Amino acid sequence: MSMTAHEYAAGLRQIADWYEEHPMIPVPHIPDIQVFNVHTQEDAASVARALGHVQKRPGLDTGLLVLYRPFGAINLEFYFTRSVVCTRRVTGTVEVPEVVIPAHTRAAHTREIVEWDCGSILAREDAEVV
Repeated sequence: MSMTAHEYAAGLRQIADWYEEHPMIPVPHIPDIQVFNVHTQEDAASVARALGHVQKRPGLDTGLLVLYRPFGAINLEFYFTRSVVCTRRVTGTVEVPEVVIPAHTRAAHTREIVEWDCGSILAREDAEVV
């Protein structure tokens, strides 16, 4: 069963009311709300427009991009696969030497130096991307 935005908002209000009635109950260690079910450039643009003043950062997993907005002490965070919403640019390469560790050898190899351009897809005239 899929939840509607209205049902989700109603649940959040009920949780907020409950916390106000029980101020001695601990709050979540990480109170941010994280949304992972957004997948396309169109999703990213819609989220950026809806948030209005959106901030962006790479996710802890370097393959992710996070669009977020603080609401008081809580961030509302939307996670996207960076390769879907950003343009990957190889800006150079670096030679990585062989590493020998007993029982494990990592061969020498060439590693690309990559930058991600995430501004052009997300920047919209009605959304301020920071």
